[in-house]
Amino acid sequence: MPDAETLAELRSLQERAYGRAGGLSEAEVARLAELEHSPVPERAATHRDIEPSTPPASSPVVERGSEATGRRAERGSKLRRWVIPAAIVIAILLGVLLGWVLFSPRAPQPVPLSAEQQSWQDDILASAVYDPGSVRAIGEEDGTIIWFATRDDGGIVCAIISDGVTTAPACREHDAAMMLGIQTSLRREVEGGEGLVEAQVQFDAEGDPAVLSSNSLIGGDRGGGYANETEQRTAELLMASGYTPTSLTVVGHDGDVPLWTGLDIETGRWCLIYDGSSAPVEAACDDDGTQVSSGGSLGLTRVDVDAGTSTTFEYRFGPGAPYLEITRNSDGSAP
Repeated sequence: MPDAETLAELRSLQERAYGRAGGLSEAEVARLAELEHSPVPERAATHRDIEPSTPPASSPVVERGSEATGRRAERGSKLRRWVIPAAIVIAILLGVLLGWVLFSPRAPQPVPLSAEQQSWQDDILASAVYDPGSVRAIGEEDGTIIWFATRDDGGIVCAIISDGVTTAPACREHDAAMMLGIQTSLRREVEGGEGLVEAQVQFDAEGDPAVLSSNSLIGGDRGGGYANETEQRTAELLMASGYTPTSLTVVGHDGDVPLWTGLDIETGRWCLIYDGSSAPVEAACDDDGTQVSSGGSLGLTRVDVDAGTSTTFEYRFGPGAPYLEITRNSDGSAP
């Protein structure tokens, strides 16, 4: 009966001959035949019971595996040569698209004006108050037009509402306007009483304006020419203070507070009046009575010492429709 060494040799030769790799030399083939024809136990000669083992590094199996691995590596290298540039191109295209979405200019679309509305804008331009080229329509509300404009080389930012009869500007210093926006309103006669148009202008990071506007009916017909009973009582107080009854007109509002123009009977001067509901009346009048006839303006400044702010109200008589301009200053000084 073969010894253990002979059995081990037989199993090694069988593994190499009958395994996936195959490949014995002529001497090894002869030796295998000799061992297989020797009287060995059936179990030792049964190929099914041969335990698998890893072929030596020098076997043909390893060599063929290396060739396959090399071909796969070559194909992988070719695939990477195509995939990597394609991925780079896709990343660049996505970056360009994202940049366009995030940073492309979004200048507000101009508001188309009718020939009549264009004439309102021409009146604003003729006043020569605003920076050349800065006046542009940014909104429309119930037949009124809302404009954006600047003054003092952009140092003052304004929002203007007009219906062709009444013009209501409101202005703020540039930095304050960019942070807080600008609010302005216009009161006008409408069917059924007095209507109010309000506009709030806010600015994006680039300084472009966007407007939110609304309109409402704030007072029905009262027969007295004033919006409500409070204004009627104020008008009566102003008449008692020496203003001509037929000259008293509400020309705008600071929030809920009306501003009036009126002719002082004693001096013959036109005055811009703030509130007027209590004595003494807070008013600013022209010096010689000629400002109204010459298309000038009336100005009044109110300072809030506690808040460190000031507000200037200026009523301009022409050319074009007269209007009240409100400018708020954050440093407590007049513009």
